[in-house]
Amino acid sequence: MMPVPAISGEIRKLKLLVVDDEPMVVRSYRRANAGRGHDLQAAFDGAEALRMAVESLPDAIVLDLGLPKLDGRDVIVELQRSAATSGIP
Repeated sequence: MMPVPAISGEIRKLKLLVVDDEPMVVRSYRRANAGRGHDLQAAFDGAEALRMAVESLPDAIVLDLGLPKLDGRDVIVELQRSAATSGIP
């Protein structure tokens, strides 16, 4: 994933939320983004993902669909219901 150019022409660092109940998958995303300067946060279940998305308003969310506590599809529905999070890809 490449950094997104900001309007001023400077490279803007992204705030990413990775949601997966497998720590190895989260570590893979961390390694893939190492050195790019992105702020990568991780959640390990659907309920935690919703809480973190509302609190931190990430630029993008990478979401596993098979999650404990709240299924990934239900997380998507809840994120789309909220005006604050509905535009997060």
